[in-house]
Amino acid sequence: YRAVGRSFYSPDIGRPQRLGEGLESWCGFYQSIRPTQMGLSLNI
Repeated sequence: YRAVGRSFYSPDIGRPQRLGEGLESWCGFYQSIRPTQMGLSLNI
Protein backbone atom coordinates (compact mmCIF):
# COMPACT_ATOMS: atom_id res chain seq x y z
CA TYR A 1 0.00 0.00 0.00
CA ARG A 2 0.95 3.65 -0.25
CA ALA A 3 0.26 6.22 2.46
CA VAL A 4 -0.27 9.85 1.43
CA GLY A 5 -1.18 12.07 4.37
CA ARG A 6 -4.22 10.41 6.01
CA SER A 7 -5.02 8.40 2.89
CA PHE A 8 -4.04 4.78 2.19
CA TYR A 9 -4.03 3.35 -1.33
CA SER A 10 -3.56 -0.29 -2.29
CA PRO A 11 -3.51 -2.18 -5.61
CA ASP A 12 -5.04 -5.13 -3.66
CA ILE A 13 -8.36 -3.22 -3.31
CA GLY A 14 -8.68 -2.61 -7.03
CA ARG A 15 -6.39 -2.30 -10.00
CA PRO A 16 -5.04 1.20 -10.63
CA GLN A 17 -6.76 2.69 -13.68
CA ARG A 18 -4.59 4.43 -16.26
CA LEU A 19 -6.05 7.82 -17.16
CA GLY A 20 -3.47 8.74 -19.78
CA GLU A 21 -0.58 11.23 -19.85
CA GLY A 22 1.10 9.40 -16.93
CA LEU A 23 -1.89 9.67 -14.54
CA GLU A 24 -3.41 6.77 -12.57
CA SER A 25 -6.49 6.43 -10.35
CA TRP A 26 -6.08 4.23 -7.23
CA CYS A 27 -8.74 2.95 -4.79
CA GLY A 28 -8.11 3.66 -1.13
CA PHE A 29 -9.28 4.94 2.25
CA TYR A 30 -9.20 8.30 4.05
CA GLN A 31 -9.41 8.55 7.83
CA SER A 32 -10.09 11.42 10.21
CA ILE A 33 -11.30 12.00 13.77
CA ARG A 34 -14.29 14.34 14.08
CA PRO A 35 -15.77 15.95 17.20
CA THR A 36 -19.46 15.09 17.76
CA GLN A 37 -21.98 15.78 20.52
CA MET A 38 -21.28 12.28 21.89
CA GLY A 39 -17.46 12.68 21.83
CA LEU A 40 -14.96 11.86 19.09
CA SER A 41 -15.87 9.85 16.00
CA LEU A 42 -13.47 8.00 13.71
CA ASN A 43 -14.43 8.65 10.08
CA ILE A 44 -13.12 6.09 7.57
